Amino acid sequence: MMFIQMLLFGTFVVLGLVYRRKPDIHRPMMLLATIVIQSGAFGRFPYIQDLAVAPLFVWVPVLLFGALLVALQWGMSRKLNRWYVMGYAGLVTAAFLSAAVGHTAVWNRMASTLVP
Repeated sequence: MMFIQMLLFGTFVVLGLVYRRKPDIHRPMMLLATIVIQSGAFGRFPYIQDLAVAPLFVWVPVLLFGALLVALQWGMSRKLNRWYVMGYAGLVTAAFLSAAVGHTAVWNRMASTLVP
């Protein structure tokens, strides 16, 4: 799961840098990169494991925080930034896919070849 988080962080940062002259795209991508990287900090909160089952407890605080920001933006402006919503949808999809694939025998074999 940490591998996917690193890929997501890098993807959002690269997209933010590519679109740095378009603030409607740049800002949400950099915010999403910041949200993804917060999983390590959220994972250190006491009792965080009580929020979800074992593979998802890393993702649940990140996804809740991202959803809170969507709700706050909608509540304050009554409109959503479509780039943030699309990036957040990708984040949610990647979170559930990594939780599903991250504990399979195929992934464990692939990971064991990468890390001796």
